[in-house]
Amino acid sequence: MESQSAQRNESVSEGQSPLEGGDVRLRDVSLKRVYEEPDSSDGLRVLVDKLWPRGVSKAKAAVDEWAKDLTPSTDLRKWFHEDTAGRWDEFRSAYRRELEEGDAVPAFLSHAPEHVTLVYAGKDAVHNHAKVLRDVLLDAAKWQRGDGPSEGGSREIGRAACRERV
Repeated sequence: MESQSAQRNESVSEGQSPLEGGDVRLRDVSLKRVYEEPDSSDGLRVLVDKLWPRGVSKAKAAVDEWAKDLTPSTDLRKWFHEDTAGRWDEFRSAYRRELEEGDAVPAFLSHAPEHVTLVYAGKDAVHNHAKVLRDVLLDAAKWQRGDGPSEGGSREIGRAACRERV
């Protein structure tokens, strides 16, 4: 049996962006702590923490995907957690840069449905990497569809998501 990743990449020609052709479906991204009850309206539930949340079983988390490649680098995560409120603006910029430079956003968008819920463990709902990731995913999806970024969104995110990867 082929893995989901292999199945998703099957239709992508060599040298072609996984987003080419405008078949990005993502339009809505919700955020939810992993400790909250899952709901049928969550859509695809994606855990976006590098480490599995403490004290939560896989059954209780009810995630469909664990997207470690969409999380901040270990060094950035550790640096940010030393002072989340004081480092928020710097963290946001650095994390967006990491996402722009990687392949994880286009790869995720190539298989994401219309509605996704990003699931995270952090207690701070204001200074949270999932908020940054939500904005990046929505901006990249809008650029791919030709809608432009959301208010305050980065042109670079959209361009990074749409450019061809070698």
